[in-house]
Amino acid sequence: AGKACYIPLAHEIPGAELEAQEKARRQAAEEQLAAVGQIDRSDERLRGSVGAQLSSYWTQAGNGGGGGGLLLGGVITGRYGFWLVAPAHGMASGLELKANASFHGQVVGPGSTTLFSLLPEIRYFVSHFGFGASFEYRNVSAGTLANPASLALGLTLSFAFVDSPTARVVAAVRWMPLLSNDLSRFTGELELAYQWFTASIQAGTLVVPGSTGVGWYIGGGLGARLRF
Repeated sequence: AGKACYIPLAHEIPGAELEAQEKARRQAAEEQLAAVGQIDRSDERLRGSVGAQLSSYWTQAGNGGGGGGLLLGGVITGRYGFWLVAPAHGMASGLELKANASFHGQVVGPGSTTLFSLLPEIRYFVSHFGFGASFEYRNVSAGTLANPASLALGLTLSFAFVDSPTARVVAAVRWMPLLSNDLSRFTGELELAYQWFTASIQAGTLVVPGSTGVGWYIGGGLGARLRF
């Protein structure tokens, strides 16, 4: 018959040996916790955020529009993503809903141009590359002159250089000829964010009341965001 294996009880183990075993168990637990903290989450994407920025635009009117000017105002941005699980290597794919609302008024230059824009969009990202549709409601006035509020619909192409729970660098170009009947209706955006800080660069074509050609605007903003 085989011999029975005897396991000593705790009170039968010398104190020094018990202390060594406890120390080894504690060290193993600490190493496991440290490994959890070192998991690479750079491929995960932030679910959503809401941010506000103070911004300025420089505008240049088309022919007969009286030159350009400096506009000051603000931009509010909200976005929410429905992301898939990130692969072992590469950025997660998924659907993102995003909207910008901005208002700017002229403070430098001839005239008194104001610009209001509401721009929601939907885009699907395949890793770094995004494509989708954009819609814009825009209202531009220059003193007593005002263009009818214009609507525009079109395509958006995006590229996410960085998009993690901590940082975000995303570029987008939009072409919106539908509804506006304007083949020159382009806008572009570069989103920059780190932790609570957020910034952006905005640009696009613009028709100022009183002008006969297509003008443009370019500017940027700085602000803060709430992540969730």
